[in-house]
Amino acid sequence: ALAVGLLLFMAVFALSLLFWLVFRPINRLSKSIQRRSANDLSPIRQPVPDEIKALKSQLNELFEQVRRGQQEKDQIIGNAAHQLRTPLASLKLNARLAEKAPSAELWQVIDNDINRSSRLINQLLTLETYAGQETNKVFDANAVVADVLSDWAPKLSAESGTEIIFYNQHSLELAGDPIWLQEALNNVIHNVQLHAHASTLTIKITNEAI
Repeated sequence: ALAVGLLLFMAVFALSLLFWLVFRPINRLSKSIQRRSANDLSPIRQPVPDEIKALKSQLNELFEQVRRGQQEKDQIIGNAAHQLRTPLASLKLNARLAEKAPSAELWQVIDNDINRSSRLINQLLTLETYAGQETNKVFDANAVVADVLSDWAPKLSAESGTEIIFYNQHSLELAGDPIWLQEALNNVIHNVQLHAHASTLTIKITNEAI
């Protein structure tokens, strides 16, 4: 009986030691993550046993995906906020001019500024709504490009005499979120407006690219 009791004690002790050795690194990793701030997306650098290296690698990949998504969102919001200042400043100036000398052309410019401001605000709201969500829907690139160009065409024509030429003989479907294409195209046109001083701006869609 004494021998049996001793064997049972040794078995329980061995199992306890085994559980301690297995779960101690996991507990340390868990506590290390709990101590992080909500904004800390840096990789986990503490050494871990081979048994949980895959878990550490997957967590680091997740942190990196979240960090890139947040960085991209912040960049887009910053660009949209910067672009928003232009139509608001124009709206304020043209509203004062319209008080003194109203005209159909001036009201059209004001209407365009309001529409562009509204679109940018909606973009910001959309970005905030879908923050952290991955969108991989298929959309018509032609429709998105045409929509962006319709906003810019009267402004470029009035301010710099630049004519937008849009070749869309091919249909092009892309997978993702159309807001990224909108922002990319807005940035390109904004840079043309600031630096190129071109008489024409040509946008061409092929069956592979814009």
